[in-house]
Amino acid sequence: MKVPPGGRSDVAPASAPPNSSPPVTKTTNRTLRITFPILPALHYIGSGASEVESRLRHPKTLPLPTSQLKEDIVETIVARKMRGTLEPLHTMVYFAPEATDEYTKVGLRRRGSHYLASRSAPMGAVSAEIVHATFFGFAESAVRRYVPECWDNTTPEAVVQARFRVADQALRRLLGDAIESPEMESAATVALEAAAACPPEGRPLFAAHAGIAPPDAPHLALWHAVTLLREFRGDGHNAALVVRGIGPVVAHAWYSATPRGGNRAFLATLFGHSEEAWAAADATLADLGYTNRDGSLTELGLTEREVLEQATDIASMEPWRAIGEERCSWLRATVRPWARSIVDAGALAPALG
Repeated sequence: MKVPPGGRSDVAPASAPPNSSPPVTKTTNRTLRITFPILPALHYIGSGASEVESRLRHPKTLPLPTSQLKEDIVETIVARKMRGTLEPLHTMVYFAPEATDEYTKVGLRRRGSHYLASRSAPMGAVSAEIVHATFFGFAESAVRRYVPECWDNTTPEAVVQARFRVADQALRRLLGDAIESPEMESAATVALEAAAACPPEGRPLFAAHAGIAPPDAPHLALWHAVTLLREFRGDGHNAALVVRGIGPVVAHAWYSATPRGGNRAFLATLFGHSEEAWAAADATLADLGYTNRDGSLTELGLTEREVLEQATDIASMEPWRAIGEERCSWLRATVRPWARSIVDAGALAPALG
């Protein structure tokens, strides 16, 4: 699919996203002022961090150089809203029944290798150490069970193409006639423009997937763009956890204790951490004051979780500033019915639905 210049779609106007940007907010000096909570890194900047941290922990303002922001100001909560709406379009590929046949055909004989190989394939036939490090959440032993053995009978290029075939078949099954709609082409155009604005530095999984050319078919181009946006945010989220000194198992235990958290038993099985590791993670959360005796989150645990999520939002803003608030809203409204169809069809895992 050819992406029209400037992000404008060449389909019917009724289905096209807004082309005009919202009014630009100017300032009289060289700063823009926005509101956001503490950046986790400030805990480690040094003796001067406390004053800035205090300002950020409470809803006050912090001046930022204009070089750090586009002139179109988009609130950081948009990043989380976009993630919530777009996520099902990407994630369904990991649970699609079509995956078993497609991956088996190209030589991935062990079903447990499908997720690890298909997501890491854009990086090449990398080692277990690299997969473990970049994926962040998996136990190293769980990764070594399948990597690098998975590459004995196939190639990363073959797996990348198999993954696109899985996405194609699953989206056609789940979305029906919407696949051929003009809205699908317009959504792909806008999402690709957003993804193109993501800087690759410090984002290894995003950078690897960004090296793959977008497919011509609009529904696959949209899926690819959503994949890039998801990996971009995921890399930033992992960095936010690392800065706070939160490891993979503690991160899973913390998330599973939130009101919207995942199914703990599913997470334990998926990521392969031992019962002992989970028990140690629970102890860590209790020591931090994040959990009560019954495992529920304390007010501090909930507050710090929100701090973490907002830090992730801040680090994920480049694509949404690039397309502007109006087209962000248009993209969410357009994709939302498709995402709801995927969720309603039961196409996601218990922890993700």
